[in-house]
Amino acid sequence: MSEPMVQVPCPTCAGAGQVPFAQKYPQKARLCQLLYAMPPLSASDLWRNADSRACIGVTGWNQRLEELRALGFVTREKVGREWRYSLTEAGQVVARQGGR
Repeated sequence: MSEPMVQVPCPTCAGAGQVPFAQKYPQKARLCQLLYAMPPLSASDLWRNADSRACIGVTGWNQRLEELRALGFVTREKVGREWRYSLTEAGQVVARQGGR
């Protein structure tokens, strides 16, 4: 049996339909995939390892991680001075769905 698709209200039909999470939020879905591949990570880990240093700083990664935490896709644990983020079960589903 296939796992359920994480879906959100469709942006074009004012919520009457549903679309896959990764379709509406591709950057957040990609971040879930990064965390799935190498958890747990901090924002500075993501900044050091991502190919987007010129585009997004540590603060930007923190904001994206907190958005995922607010959605219930990641949890965090304090390690030293940093927060380390790991996927929840729902976040793992989003990561496995990829761009579907």
